[in-house]
Amino acid sequence: MLRLGIDFGTSYSTMCWWNDEKKIAETIRNSHGHEKTPSIVYWGDSENYIGQDAENILIDSMHLPEQEQTDALLRLRKSFKRDLRYNYPVS
Repeated sequence: MLRLGIDFGTSYSTMCWWNDEKKIAETIRNSHGHEKTPSIVYWGDSENYIGQDAENILIDSMHLPEQEQTDALLRLRKSFKRDLRYNYPVS
């Protein structure tokens, strides 16, 4: 039986799985090889991004004209943990 644990943090999230052979929990690395993933999502026109990729879009958007920055910020979602507490729908 696969056992998975998620520490869904406000800023970063981490996932682990239980290794029955070693009798320990092991951290699952993300696609960038990191143990922690930024808790952020970006909804694009044709593609969505999570974690470090979404954070990179946020950082890159700071160099755009003000209207484009606003558009990028409206497509970003941070701190899902707070919304989960109240079971808000995610759009």
